[in-house]
Amino acid sequence: MRAVMDAIRASPRHALLQQLHDPYLLRPWELWARAYAQYIAWRSGSNILKGQVDQILTHGRATTQVRQWPYDEFVPIAEAIDRLLMRRRWAARQRPPTKP
Repeated sequence: MRAVMDAIRASPRHALLQQLHDPYLLRPWELWARAYAQYIAWRSGSNILKGQVDQILTHGRATTQVRQWPYDEFVPIAEAIDRLLMRRRWAARQRPPTKP
């Protein structure tokens, strides 16, 4: 889990979240919840779930957009989640997430 959180904290999106000065959005369980939700949306192949992530990323308010990661920023996070799930034997090897 530490590697996942390190990947999240290393993302440029995390730096933007820090600028918002909203401590709730920076809580570890909140960061994990949003990252895992995005991971499931991309790994599931569901156009509906991917569309919901896209809606957040293209929302008119920057404070809403910053809550999820653009594709390029999310790849290292998804890979860290892949490794976590494989180490725990909760998932088989995954392919890279498809672009939304």
